[in-house]
Amino acid sequence: MSDYAKFRRMSEYPIIIAGAGIAGLTCALSLAQRNHHVKILEAFEAPEEVGAGIQVPPNAWRVLDKLGLDDELTRKSIKPRSIKLGDAHQSKILLDLPVNRDPKSDMRFGAIHRAHLHGLLWEAANKSALINIITGCKVQAVSENPDGVEVLCETSNGERTEAAKILIGADGIWSNVRRYVPNALIPSATGRIALRAMVTGHETAGEPDITAWMAPKSHAV
Repeated sequence: MSDYAKFRRMSEYPIIIAGAGIAGLTCALSLAQRNHHVKILEAFEAPEEVGAGIQVPPNAWRVLDKLGLDDELTRKSIKPRSIKLGDAHQSKILLDLPVNRDPKSDMRFGAIHRAHLHGLLWEAANKSALINIITGCKVQAVSENPDGVEVLCETSNGERTEAAKILIGADGIWSNVRRYVPNALIPSATGRIALRAMVTGHETAGEPDITAWMAPKSHAV
């Protein structure tokens, strides 16, 4: 079978991903890299800037590097010289782990605004010929059949049905897809609170560090 015939055959049975967040886009790019046709169904009409700073640890950096995003990630992130863990009560550093000494090592670590990370994934997905992003399409219901799954979406023009062999739910903590997974756990409040904020920085000599100050039942990064 020729490569074109294989492509046509795969294109007849796309994989659907519900959600065009960081997880959904990363999953789509990984599948497209393996020549799978992917259709993403996303509730929002267009991405908007939300969130604050998030960390990109070495395992996540390796995934993004394999997707060809290393240069763009490096350009848009802060790469610290070390990761420190400190005792907040004693103001004492307990661990100082060097990172980013080698630009191609397995110990690359960064901090980036969530919107910037989502933006570079969004741009890469839109450039892929194997990825089709449909916005304004909120998943409402899922049904299985002998040929795969059917996904019912709500759009501004009414209901829309999409069919696929595989459906991947990446539509957030309040996922509608999860409701159709047998024995799936329902999210519940833990009582823990995470606060993220942006503050005005200042120029410092050399490269920055990331320090996590730990205390009983709390920590600050």
